[in-house]
Amino acid sequence: MIGPVADLAPTSAVVTEHVYVFTATVEPVSGLTQTVAVVFIPHEHAPTSRIGEALIEHLGHQPNAHEIWFVTHKQFEAHLKRIASDSDLQTRLDRTARGFLINADGSWEPALPVSALASTQTLLPHDGEFVEELIASGLRQMFRDSRSLLTAHGGFHFGKPGGRHAKLFLRAQPAVARDAHAHFMAIAIMRRIAIDSIRRIWVDTAGIVGVAGAIGAIRATHFDSAPLLLVDSFGGYEGLSAAGPSIGVDDLVIISSSTSGTLAREVNRRTLLPNPRILTAYFLAARRNGASVPDIVTSATVCHLTSDGMPTRDRTYIEPFDSYDWKSCPLCIERHEPAVPMEGDGFLPVTGTVTPRKILASDSPPELGGLAALAVGKSALRVRHKPLTGGLRTVATLLGPLIEADDAQFGQAIDGLVAEVRRSRASAADVDVILFTSGAESGLLAARLRREMHGRPRVTEFGDGVRELIAMSRSGAELPRHILVVGAVASSGRSMLASSRSLRFLPETTGITYLVAVAHPESDHEWRIVEASLAKRSATAVNGLIVGWRIHRDRTEASSDAWARELVLLTAMEAGPEAKSIPGLSQALIDRLATLKNLDHEQGPKRLFLGSGRGQHADALPTLNRGFVFWNFSYPAAPTEEEIYWTITSVMQRNRWTDLSGKDAGRYMSISSGGHFFVIEPAMFDRFNDPVIQASVLRAAGPGELDYSTDASRSRYVADLIIDATDHLEFERGAAINEFLLSLALGLDPKQRRHLRIQPAELRNLLNKLHPSKKDLPPLARGLVTLMGSELSVADSSEQRLSPGSSDEWSLP
Repeated sequence: MIGPVADLAPTSAVVTEHVYVFTATVEPVSGLTQTVAVVFIPHEHAPTSRIGEALIEHLGHQPNAHEIWFVTHKQFEAHLKRIASDSDLQTRLDRTARGFLINADGSWEPALPVSALASTQTLLPHDGEFVEELIASGLRQMFRDSRSLLTAHGGFHFGKPGGRHAKLFLRAQPAVARDAHAHFMAIAIMRRIAIDSIRRIWVDTAGIVGVAGAIGAIRATHFDSAPLLLVDSFGGYEGLSAAGPSIGVDDLVIISSSTSGTLAREVNRRTLLPNPRILTAYFLAARRNGASVPDIVTSATVCHLTSDGMPTRDRTYIEPFDSYDWKSCPLCIERHEPAVPMEGDGFLPVTGTVTPRKILASDSPPELGGLAALAVGKSALRVRHKPLTGGLRTVATLLGPLIEADDAQFGQAIDGLVAEVRRSRASAADVDVILFTSGAESGLLAARLRREMHGRPRVTEFGDGVRELIAMSRSGAELPRHILVVGAVASSGRSMLASSRSLRFLPETTGITYLVAVAHPESDHEWRIVEASLAKRSATAVNGLIVGWRIHRDRTEASSDAWARELVLLTAMEAGPEAKSIPGLSQALIDRLATLKNLDHEQGPKRLFLGSGRGQHADALPTLNRGFVFWNFSYPAAPTEEEIYWTITSVMQRNRWTDLSGKDAGRYMSISSGGHFFVIEPAMFDRFNDPVIQASVLRAAGPGELDYSTDASRSRYVADLIIDATDHLEFERGAAINEFLLSLALGLDPKQRRHLRIQPAELRNLLNKLHPSKKDLPPLARGLVTLMGSELSVADSSEQRLSPGSSDEWSLP
């Protein structure tokens, strides 16, 4: 019986673009320990000389291998024979050398006769169990060599995507970054699943796409008629909900690494995939909440990294480490260490330097003020808007109300767009046909433009118009001289780019002009790409492109915006013990939940934000003071909460970009990797002290922009802001108190990175100062404070939670 395989020299492996060489040790139940040097050759074009150099270099560090195994795919047998017959290599090898071929099912079979030296010793077995252990040793070697186990900086620990906290974090990307490493992981996977049966491979992070690509290359090697393999990344926990419905029963999901199997279980729960088609590349068991026994493997695992605690010669195994639930993490509670979140598709840590950003009046471009001046008071700037075509938009710009109102100023703006069309170089001819992209608003805009154009061109929906143009082209009929393609509002520009592709059949004698009334790109860089694509028609011809107003906007999905998250939190509070024990809270929750559930269907001005619960601003925030700094016009009536929020989202999105005239033009200034991230300077809440602006900033913030958990002074500043608001609840100064407390409560969930977060010690001090024995808070504020006190209590919260009416302080850890 063969025992575990061990690697005696965890740092002596050699990897190049052509070969991966490592040594594994075999420990039989009885007898002498023997070692194997494995030479894995992923490609048939690998030069023999390079393979020999890598092997000799490796044997210089690890000279005690009893056998050398050359391993490659069955289709590369001829190449393997060339390597074995290389005279220079043969003279430098003084031990048994054997060749093995990998079959389509991942099994290994002997290919070449052993050398003469083999007659004096017993050959090592090559059964499935032995090969499996051999491969596992090579995979662990890759993980160790690439330092794929991250250790948090001193004074920090990691907040993992699944909600656990730990000092260590697995990141498989470095382990499979080299091509030979990716192919070695792929040959381990092909032993677990028939690669010819896969329709598409999904990975949880783009960092391991190379493994999926290697599987595709191997499949093409063994099955020359197999179709190209599709590869997608679903982006970890955050992207699974969107990608889940697209994952089919014939697909394969590869999870880069895990310490609990949580993501694999989520994939299984959200998709139709059976467990064998959900593979975890690397699994390292964690001890949950200080338990003496680590988690067991709960999903199909390619490589198990965990040491079982028994003495072993294999130093590639790793001891299990401690992992804690974020609600009761002793690293946060007892050691006051900030939890560094892992961000994005690459699971990169966000830690280190905090760079504060100030929101400036100059962040509001002239286009924003120009459009707002036309739209304010006309129900054209909306939040959580449900258009007739379906879907839901967090922030929406509607031209319909402006067109239908037939406002004189808006009419002048339309005249300016028509004049731009006439000046367009796309064609010297007048417009013959107007095609409008999908949506009623584009149709209204097209009809309004037509009124100002010579000859009153024909107006038609884009799809119908293209079909008509194709029929005309095929019949030889005379085509229009100039076509105007109209879109009312464009965000990414994809609809206009799709229109451009559909019109490529038209000859250059037909001029084309694209008109977008309002463009809402996330950045100038993004929109420049759209402009270049639309304007370029051929090497000799260009299209016209006209944009009325270009205003930055973050594309937050309505299904995950601040109101959706508020609904989830308040629904849980309504069913929790706080609603029954705090006088007036149950009714406050019922009223607010009714507002939230009806929010998407309201047509008139909506009440977006929470009132203070006391005094003249109990039910709604005060209206904006005269002279809104982000508008360069005077307004006849108080702007609605929707119009203020619409403006703030645009101002903040533009603020997220560096100086567009500087050397860093186009670089996004939200959270970045490499120990550097950006926050909004909390002093902005004192500078823009209108409660409706404060509430808008809190709800419009991007990931990490309100995260002060690594900064003691700014955490204290935020806590002081909240205390000051509770001291002035009946006045404008304290009207936004529930907005601050709601954002702070939502920020306790480490996966909700758009909300307010302060250092744990500062949060505990704040909650103790807001305890009912010290502060007489309105019901909702008191409920949010009590909820946060419960969330931060020790693990057995049912024993630690005190009555909200108690005179004692919460025993916050």
